[in-house]
Amino acid sequence: MVRKSFIVLAVIGAVAITGGAIGAIIIEESIDGHVTIQSSPGLSILDAPCTTVQTSLTFPLLEATMGSTSNLVVCLKNTGSQPFYILKTDEANSVNYTVLPSGVSGDWIAAPLPKLVNPGQTLIANLILTNDGTAIAGTPAFTISFTAYGELTG
Repeated sequence: MVRKSFIVLAVIGAVAITGGAIGAIIIEESIDGHVTIQSSPGLSILDAPCTTVQTSLTFPLLEATMGSTSNLVVCLKNTGSQPFYILKTDEANSVNYTVLPSGVSGDWIAAPLPKLVNPGQTLIANLILTNDGTAIAGTPAFTISFTAYGELTG
C-alpha cells in the first residue's frame, strides 16, 4: 500500500497602495517512503508484533524540515535452521538502504548488538529515515536489504 504525499501551499499576498502586488508562497512538503524487502535465506521480516511476514513496507510520512525522521518498527526472525548474527559494525551492516531519494538517509537501531539469533528467535529493529532538508516530495520506491552473518566479523 502506498500513501500519497501531502503538499500544503499557503499563499500570503498584500496589495500595495500603488496597486502593485506583493506575495510570498510557503510550501511544506512531506515524503512517504515505500520499500521492497530483500533478505538472506532463513531471515524473515515481520511486523512489529512479530506475527505477520512482510513483503513490502510503507514508512510514515517524512516531513520536509531538516532533521525530520520517519520511524518504522519491524521484527527480524530467524526462520532457518542455524544460528546467525545481526550486525552493525564498520565491516558488516545487517540493514542497508539502496536507491534512497536525494536528501534522505537511512539508519537502524536494535539492541543489544551483536545479537545471536538462534532458530526461531526474533529481534526488534527500528528503521529510520532522515531528511536533510533537501528531499523532494513524492512517494519514492527504494530497497532495504537485510543480511544475516554466520560470524561476528561478518
